[in-house]
Amino acid sequence: MTNAVYIFFSKLIINYNFHFYGPVYIGPWVKRNESRYGFNKFHLVEDKRSIEVTVNGLFMISAQIYYYGEPSHYSYWILLTSEGTSLTRKIIKCATVSAVTATEASCYTSVILPLRRGDRLHIQQQERDRLINLREGHSYIQLMLLSSDQQKRRAST
Repeated sequence: MTNAVYIFFSKLIINYNFHFYGPVYIGPWVKRNESRYGFNKFHLVEDKRSIEVTVNGLFMISAQIYYYGEPSHYSYWILLTSEGTSLTRKIIKCATVSAVTATEASCYTSVILPLRRGDRLHIQQQERDRLINLREGHSYIQLMLLSSDQQKRRAST
């Protein structure tokens, strides 16, 4: 059985849109708890702008950021900071272009990679002066535990 977490922007700001002025971590995020599966493999840190993994394993990470407004280029990076290091690695970039001004655009990406306990994921907006739609279902990050070290140990015994 896999564990997944779907994180979205808070319903408290459902009618509010953030205007980002440069490379910043997108957030705050809120865990969705409307599931029969426990979301205890992850928790939110750094003012709810980062997700910390609590188990070693293979994860699928997907994210969608929903933009609107005048600019035509939009992009973000999914970043990884491993426990015990001060370096932040760029994992995957999502970039999109809109041919029409005053438009809406979404950018979705996903990646599968091994993570270790204490690793932190962040989403960093790249361009300046961007509007992001924060309503639930528009902008989100999702993590799915595909295989854990504990599952591997049980299978080998």
